Amino acid sequence: MGGKDYGRANPAGRQYLRECSGRDVARTLGDTGIRILVRIMGLLLVALAAQYFVKGVADLGVIAKQSPQ
Repeated sequence: MGGKDYGRANPAGRQYLRECSGRDVARTLGDTGIRILVRIMGLLLVALAAQYFVKGVADLGVIAKQSPQ
């Protein structure tokens, strides 16, 4: 099993790279871009939560399941 396992090597170095790239993204997007991105991510989170909620209610039999067409 030759070669190095870079997936587990130097976690502090990987964290440093993540933080540097995060600063670059923040600088590129600016305040307005970050606010827009946060709102889009929030909207996606709400959509996923609604999907899980409806599926759970359908699995309980409270509402009818849709059959695939």
